[in-house]
Amino acid sequence: MLFPYTTLEAYREIAERNPDYVAGYQRILSELEQNDPDHAEVQQGLGKRALDGGDFQQAVVHLRRALALNPALGLSEAYLSEALAQENQLDEAIDASERAVSLDPYNALFHKALIDQLIAAKHYDKAVAAMELYMELFPEDGFMRKMLDLAKQ
Repeated sequence: MLFPYTTLEAYREIAERNPDYVAGYQRILSELEQNDPDHAEVQQGLGKRALDGGDFQQAVVHLRRALALNPALGLSEAYLSEALAQENQLDEAIDASERAVSLDPYNALFHKALIDQLIAAKHYDKAVAAMELYMELFPEDGFMRKMLDLAKQ
């Protein structure tokens, strides 16, 4: 049945922009957690809820489960990357960010997370290369252009 997952995804996207919809999203997520916890989007939602709540270990568990169920979920990779970075597992976070970028190469936020993690891990050459790719894809980002110019000095 596709409808509940489509509704869940729609609420997630709307709730990210409008807090009035967060309660509705959480209600649908909780219902689906009880009825079909082995669905990738449900695990992704549970992982994001744990991530937002600061339970990074539990977020990693849910997000890895989501990706085992559906390896094509770029957003799950991005959330996993964030949770791993919070757990100070930077190399694994970088790997997850790279997978997120490969799954959704035109998502600027995925690229920025990768760049931030490369810098945090002191992989400066890779960070500069990632910035250069970012600038090819998103040339309108003046801030990143300045950051790249500074990194090259």
